[in-house]
Amino acid sequence: MSTSKYTTIPTESLLLYWQQAPSYIFLAAVTALGLLIVSLSSVSAHSKDPYIHHLRGLQIVHAWRFFTKRHDFITGKFRRITKDAFEFYVNQHRVVAIRGETMRKIFYNEPNISMIQGHQFLIGAAPSLDDIKVTEEKDEDLNAGFMKRLLVVQHKDRVTSLIPDLLQHIDRHFKGLGKEGLFDPFKEANDIIFETTARLSACRELAENKDAMRKLINVFSALEEGTSPTSILFPWLPNSSRNLRTNATGSLYQILNSYVDGRRNDPEQTSDAIDVFIADGCSNPTIVTTIMNILFAGVINTGVNTGWALVHLGLKPEYKAKAISELKSLFEIHATNQSRGSLHDQLSSIPLAAWEMNTPVLEAIIRETLRLTMTSAPNRRVMDTEFRLGNVVVNKGEFVTYLQADAHLNPAIYPNPYSFDADRYGPGREEDKNEAYCYLGWGAGRHVCAGMKTAKLEIKMVLAMLLLGYDYQVVDEQGNAPKSVPRVNRNDHHQPRPVPEDKVYIKFKRIVD
Repeated sequence: MSTSKYTTIPTESLLLYWQQAPSYIFLAAVTALGLLIVSLSSVSAHSKDPYIHHLRGLQIVHAWRFFTKRHDFITGKFRRITKDAFEFYVNQHRVVAIRGETMRKIFYNEPNISMIQGHQFLIGAAPSLDDIKVTEEKDEDLNAGFMKRLLVVQHKDRVTSLIPDLLQHIDRHFKGLGKEGLFDPFKEANDIIFETTARLSACRELAENKDAMRKLINVFSALEEGTSPTSILFPWLPNSSRNLRTNATGSLYQILNSYVDGRRNDPEQTSDAIDVFIADGCSNPTIVTTIMNILFAGVINTGVNTGWALVHLGLKPEYKAKAISELKSLFEIHATNQSRGSLHDQLSSIPLAAWEMNTPVLEAIIRETLRLTMTSAPNRRVMDTEFRLGNVVVNKGEFVTYLQADAHLNPAIYPNPYSFDADRYGPGREEDKNEAYCYLGWGAGRHVCAGMKTAKLEIKMVLAMLLLGYDYQVVDEQGNAPKSVPRVNRNDHHQPRPVPEDKVYIKFKRIVD
């Protein structure tokens, strides 16, 4: 009888080994197998489209760079190619990155591409009730339903009636920091905007409950931390990020739902948003989803841009002086209460129309702040049969992404693009008209930010309270004037704050009660 020099291991022995092996060995094996399958299945996938550049190699590597260093990934790839579009794959989903005026015009004018679905898949941090198995009613188009409720929140009569409350929230927050000291402009601006947005989108009780506000802010931070590249690219892998996200969403729902229930059981009706939604027949999940989405928009956009506006004004004394002069003029001309009460009481008497129409300096400052900050890549998902970008075809279910830095930091459109220059939009220059849709701070074409007016109002009010009520300077961690303007962390597509080594603070002293 012949014998083999190789030892045969019985199948039952292998099964016994895996049953007894530590869980981390099993997990490592599954992970390795999954990575191999994903890598091999996407190594050569491409559309064969001659008008688009295909990124060769392991698609998982390109996808990882897209989620971890998005700005650097897209700018780096376009720097090396001549075509105006390139494609790569995220979990078998085709993503087309585009650049240039022609494609930008199509991207912002096309009605059959979904911002919400693009955002959910390629950004992922927004809270979703699907994560906690809570179902929102489906008797209406979700996007149309949300927009309808957003219009209710932003109705001019409601906003007008809430101006005193909003300014009081801002005043109370700043006074809570003391008469003088240091604060992180991005943290405090984020917290203020979160509070004012909660007042607009939910109810008074929530916005005035400091403990509830802090819990909500912490929950939103946990949601961002719970959206890791691993959880998106390898959804079949168990990971702590997904658990963190699920727990955070559950906490968020529990907090907001308790306030909705409280209003349902209260016989006294108010003009607060929750009461309006209840009167309109909305279910608890629908109301909670609306509030979550409005708060999320405030967290990722308005808060961080308010922080940057404070920093830019602190480093540009000429614009700071212009802003103070404009605010004093606004107060003298439009405030009906100029002789009594605190600063926020007096500012509360300025009509909404004056805040919106008679602040051109603040408008330019906000506009320039967003140009420098909003340089990330909004994403869209094709909802129709196909979507044509010139000769490039993107099929139903596929994604398109456009890096706003392609316009906002383009020296051919905005000379000296990294410099803060709020005069570049004025008569005789109008650099934001050098190309079609080359200013994208609030979106463009068919895809304009629906919350723009309210967001601007919130930023203006924060600037007014700080500029008129305090002396302040921007300092570094050593308490000295920074040697240069902090660099934006352009790879952070949630909240583009300064890069860690450029962290700055506001040194303040209150001068008005």
